Amino acid sequence: MNQLLNQIGDWNPQLLRELKGRLKFRSVAVTVAGSVVFQLLFILSFWQSLPREGQRYSRYCLDTATPCTVNWPIWWQDQFRFIAWLLPFIFFAAGVYALVADLTQEERRGTLNFIRLSPRSCFSILVGKLLGVPILSYLGVALIVPLHVVAAINAGTPIGFLVSYYVLLLATGIFLFSAAVLQALWSGDRILIAGRISSGPILLAFVTLWLTNIYMFWNLSTTWSSFSRTVFAINSIPDFQWFYLQLAENPFTSHIFTLAVLGIGTYGVWQLVKRRFNSPSATAIGKKQSYYTVAFLEVFCLGFCLYSGNPPDRLIYLAQFGGLYVFNFICFLILIASLSTQRQALLDWVRYGLQRGGLVRDLIWADKSPAPIAIAVNLIIANALLIPWVSLWNDSTYKLKGILALVLFSTTMLVYATIVQLILSLKIQRPVVWAWGTIVSITILPPIFLSLLSLTPERVPLLWIILGLPVYPSGAASEANLVVGIVVQAIIAIALGFRLATKLQQLSTDRSGTLPA
Repeated sequence: MNQLLNQIGDWNPQLLRELKGRLKFRSVAVTVAGSVVFQLLFILSFWQSLPREGQRYSRYCLDTATPCTVNWPIWWQDQFRFIAWLLPFIFFAAGVYALVADLTQEERRGTLNFIRLSPRSCFSILVGKLLGVPILSYLGVALIVPLHVVAAINAGTPIGFLVSYYVLLLATGIFLFSAAVLQALWSGDRILIAGRISSGPILLAFVTLWLTNIYMFWNLSTTWSSFSRTVFAINSIPDFQWFYLQLAENPFTSHIFTLAVLGIGTYGVWQLVKRRFNSPSATAIGKKQSYYTVAFLEVFCLGFCLYSGNPPDRLIYLAQFGGLYVFNFICFLILIASLSTQRQALLDWVRYGLQRGGLVRDLIWADKSPAPIAIAVNLIIANALLIPWVSLWNDSTYKLKGILALVLFSTTMLVYATIVQLILSLKIQRPVVWAWGTIVSITILPPIFLSLLSLTPERVPLLWIILGLPVYPSGAASEANLVVGIVVQAIIAIALGFRLATKLQQLSTDRSGTLPA
């Protein structure tokens, strides 16, 4: 064992540190005992469901006309299905909680800064975290795998499904755990409450449970579609297509697609993780990285809106448009939060950054420059992909409305981005709280007040549009109303842009610095 530990320490000292801290006798004993007790209770519950002597009617009877003879493959199959659903929930939620809680505590204690000073690379350190921090969770799940495999063998489950199940479980786990590391590095100790009680890891664990449902639904509909009816007894399977490619028809194609998306997502997350780990004061994402990210996400989502068969009716178009609107709204709010520059970085940029190149080049590429121009570039990328899709609608009534709604969305996002950047440039305490409090207020409060006054979008669509509130390109939003809304939002964005430019000029001569944290 000592020789093995020495080899692990030579390969990854951080992993050795995590293993020594967590593989204590008591912790391992509790994990093993908990897993064994859970499996015993699990088997006992299924044993109790077997038919009693003389019973004629039961799910596990071979023939209901005679005294019941147990159909053992069905009994084992039910156990296999239950564990197949349960394992991802335990694996993902436990791993995400352990990683976020550990990195949050490291940030709070200040030890994460000492780890950053290590001569080891960021990748080596964080891989040690990924492998070592959730080691007890990995152990608990690994102890359940033999029972799962035994149940699969006795149920006659195809070996191909078992291989696919564990490959996708591992690939998705790597992606989610990498995203958990990124979230922990981005949030730091701000998600701690009362010192030790952390709501952030618990909240992220619950979010992971929701994502696990999506994981199972996606795989049952595509990668495991050929097994869904036999293994999971699912008869209704959605027809997923991506740019006219039938994902459920060919298991090889669906596996390549799913693993490719997970691989690209994991690579992108690790680029952000390395950036955040090496430069904690930098923005969460670089401007160049944001352009690639937006292009990838838009292409990925747009692919599911194009499929062969009968042309969709306007209700399907509006549903797709609404889904993309909500998705882009959330993504661009996250992007604004990730790209917006703090006051000190703005001070550095206006004093020294402009010496590197032209103003336009800096606004597009320099990470310390203000965010609105980069947000505008990302909006151009998104619209360059979405407007051609709207132009393909067979309902000409909604084509122009859809395009105008996309332009209105862009002007609204520019207003939000400029407001956030303007507030972050002020010399105030907790500018981030003020910035996002303002955005939340102008996004949530107006619809509440308008609804209380019975001023619905159907009655006063122009007011909703001018306020930048989401109104789909339906009958309530005419082309004229959308144009007026775009003009008003553009005027607001330009006025805020001039105010931000004036503020940046003031910063160039301001030598007082920023308020202490």
